[in-house]
Amino acid sequence: MKAGQKIAEGTPEEIVTAENVERVFGLRCVVIPDPLTGSPMVVPHSAATGGEQRPDLR
Repeated sequence: MKAGQKIAEGTPEEIVTAENVERVFGLRCVVIPDPLTGSPMVVPHSAATGGEQRPDLR
């Protein structure tokens, strides 16, 4: 939800995406499977890299 409006509907794997996180929270990130649970894990971009993704995080 953003400003009281639903922006997506579905399972966590379907809706927890980098695009949705940035749209709702203004946070540039990557979303990867949690190594223990497999559920989506949000990893913020580093300010030190200017938000560039490292190839090993894809």
